[in-house]
Amino acid sequence: MPYNNSDKNTDKELYTEVARLLGVTVPTVRKYFIDGFYEAIVRFCYLKGKCTLPNLGTISLVHEDEYYQTQKNEKGEEVIYRVAARDKPVFHPHDTFINDVNCLGVTKAYRKRARKNQLSTMDYRRQQRAAELGNYGSMTPERIEQSKENFKELLKKKKENQEKKEGES
Repeated sequence: MPYNNSDKNTDKELYTEVARLLGVTVPTVRKYFIDGFYEAIVRFCYLKGKCTLPNLGTISLVHEDEYYQTQKNEKGEEVIYRVAARDKPVFHPHDTFINDVNCLGVTKAYRKRARKNQLSTMDYRRQQRAAELGNYGSMTPERIEQSKENFKELLKKKKENQEKKEGES
């Protein structure tokens, strides 16, 4: 398990990673994600009740009826609140996403394809990604220390280059 449950990525980290993978700027990713992708998901869910995301999964809506709830207020008196009827989104991951997250085939469909020797292009890409991430995957304490040392060396080189430029001027 290469992740730490306390690590939660921020929106900025997500936009930065997508921008790096696509070779575009962060504002471009943010604009297309918020204005396009997210809005399309919301509209499909609202109009059709579900939205299928290729290789990720399906977001479907589950209806919850209106009900009444009793709570105690600040004075200790019981108060009855009405909880409005609503639709809640529920995410159902596809087999592809489950396999990709685990970096190996774990689903029944994958095992069936492997047994018949009919692996898809996605399966081979997953194996290649797993091999690459095997070297770089989880953030072990050694990797964190190595990253800190590399960062210090980078700062030192930048400082030296800055001093050279100032010396030449």
